[in-house]
Amino acid sequence: MTNKWVGIVKDKVETKEQLVRELAKLRRRVAALEKSRDEYKQSREVLWKAQECSRQVTENAQEWIWEVDARGMYTYGSSAIEKILGYKLEEIVEKK
Repeated sequence: MTNKWVGIVKDKVETKEQLVRELAKLRRRVAALEKSRDEYKQSREVLWKAQECSRQVTENAQEWIWEVDARGMYTYGSSAIEKILGYKLEEIVEKK
């Protein structure tokens, strides 16, 4: 009975050996995707910690630290701007 089934499968789908090879490929792909996901999570955690550290340093520096984009628009400014220049942060963000 098994031989008859294999003959039907062979005609319609794939042989058992082809299915086993395909399953092995899929398992390797799943393992690679899981590894990639884990590496992504690790990278994201490292980036978050670095951003948090940078934010803390910036806020405690008592200096005005800013960032501008390619158009020359302020995209970030530390809170010291009000004490140093008298502007509120909202007054400079997205302005030249």
